Amino acid sequence: MYEELKIEVNRLENYTLQDVISNISTLNGVVDSLQQTIPAVVDTFPVKSRINVLNTKAKHMMLLSEKQQPKLKDIKKMAEEYPFEFNNLNIQLNEVFIELPEFDD
Repeated sequence: MYEELKIEVNRLENYTLQDVISNISTLNGVVDSLQQTIPAVVDTFPVKSRINVLNTKAKHMMLLSEKQQPKLKDIKKMAEEYPFEFNNLNIQLNEVFIELPEFDD
């Protein structure tokens, strides 16, 4: 699910606002699935928190897009922030792996 989220986030960086609105449900589904399937090795509070931020932003963008008069300015702002939030998740994941003990061969 992480790889799928990474693909969606990379796409976000090149999307038009209409593309973002059209693909919010996909982004929401991917991050929601990731939140429910966090591997035990990275199941830490900081990682969960970062995934929760991504999930909350995706859900919020989805709600804004479903209004009769979508809040385009807010959706655009959140879509622009999303890659930054994904990078924060990557930082937390890297910290988990740095802290893992080394295993003997």
